[in-house]
Amino acid sequence: MRALSQVIALLGAGLLPLASAAEVTLTSEDGLVTLKGELLSFDDSTFVLETSVGTLQLDRNVMQCIGDDCPIETPKMVFSGSDTLGDVLMPTLISAFAQSQGASISNPSDRSDDIVELLATGPKGDLFKAEVQAAGSSIGLQALIEGETQVAMSSRPPKAEEIAQIAQQGRGDITDISQNHVIAVDSIVVATSPDNPVNELTMAQLAQLYAGTITNWNEVGGPDLPVKLLTRPETSDARGVFVENVLAPVELAMAASAEVVSSASDMAERIKTTPGAIGYVGFADSAETNPLNLIAECGIVMTPSAFAAKTEEYPLGRRLHLLTANQGVSDKTRALIDFATSPEADQYIRDAGFLDLGVEEYPEADQRSRLLADPELELGAAELTAIGEMVRELEGATRLSTTLRFEAGSNLLDTKSQRDIERVLQYLGQPENEDRTLILAGFTDGDGPFAINRDLSIQRANAARDTLLQHPSASNLAELNVAAFGFSELAPVACNSSEIGRDRNRRVELWLK
Repeated sequence: MRALSQVIALLGAGLLPLASAAEVTLTSEDGLVTLKGELLSFDDSTFVLETSVGTLQLDRNVMQCIGDDCPIETPKMVFSGSDTLGDVLMPTLISAFAQSQGASISNPSDRSDDIVELLATGPKGDLFKAEVQAAGSSIGLQALIEGETQVAMSSRPPKAEEIAQIAQQGRGDITDISQNHVIAVDSIVVATSPDNPVNELTMAQLAQLYAGTITNWNEVGGPDLPVKLLTRPETSDARGVFVENVLAPVELAMAASAEVVSSASDMAERIKTTPGAIGYVGFADSAETNPLNLIAECGIVMTPSAFAAKTEEYPLGRRLHLLTANQGVSDKTRALIDFATSPEADQYIRDAGFLDLGVEEYPEADQRSRLLADPELELGAAELTAIGEMVRELEGATRLSTTLRFEAGSNLLDTKSQRDIERVLQYLGQPENEDRTLILAGFTDGDGPFAINRDLSIQRANAARDTLLQHPSASNLAELNVAAFGFSELAPVACNSSEIGRDRNRRVELWLK
């Protein structure tokens, strides 16, 4: 319920006055607030109404105007947050959405250094306006909390305090699938200049480089060349991911000598052109650099590939979110979000340099190499039995890019995986997949006895199978062949020595055979 106080604000300036006041009725979107009076003025976000209790300023996003003298509305969408999304991806998706509506973007304009305004115009006039502020995930989420944006763009999950503030306002749960919309994935790729022969680093070496302990490339097998550290501002989400996964686990801090580069595109250019440079960029900006493989402390080699990013196995991966409250979002904005999460948007996401959520197949002929990823695994009878079953069941199968993951401490799929189920079913419905079998392969972390983990991995695979078979779209498939297996802690994709690694190992892989 939205209280009257939540839709009334202090009277402000910058509003468009009417030539003469007109009698109108304003009704809140939930129907709980209805006000009658003279409409004095309005702008893109506000109505000013003269009522029997005085002059009120009301949020135009949540109040509908009824009456012949209501202004003709051009719907406005407001996006605020991550520059990873705001710089290129959201303007690209907004333009594509306009095209899908028979309109086009005319003369996008920069209102300030970090705000761009776009106007979609069709044969019958203006279809919608959009404002995109690319200023950082935290700024976008704060704007959502304060009611200053319809959509927060975030390249990180919302923090507990941000979730709580939205909930305390009665504006829903921004971790729920109806309010948390993952539209793409990305990786923070560690890279050097193209002429640097070093092509891999251990996580320990990377941390020591950025802490300033290693200062010359010859200390990690490279040329006799000083290391030039490049980093992003402290407010950057990319820096947050880097620090959380590289420096924080070993309790090191960023070296004071690291040069701060303001934007992702500038970072990529500096890496390419600076001898001895090392930096980190999104997957979209890594093409002309020398991306590095990272080696975990347990020996697992992690490659910054599209496959590793889409399966969310690369350690510096991240999801790109559009977050909304459960009210105050226009129909046009909801339609755009639906478009952005649909297969129709995939090509535009790729064109912007990001990794879409479309299902792809990746042949992996030899599963035995994955079994060697955990040198500490003791091979008893139970382990050998599981290894034999895994090799037998996955022999000749190809892996899908979709990997299902769960809410913490439960067998419930997380919000991204819930949406991925729809895409998987669409993929299975293609004629060439009619006689194939979908294999759900469950895995756990390495904590606890192998046998108990085996049972847990089977439970998760079965939970994923049940969710898939109970999905409304499953009824559209004449015959859906699904098999579920659990392989305990075999074939880890990350080290079990950290919570981040253990979380990455708790998964259900999807294979076709």
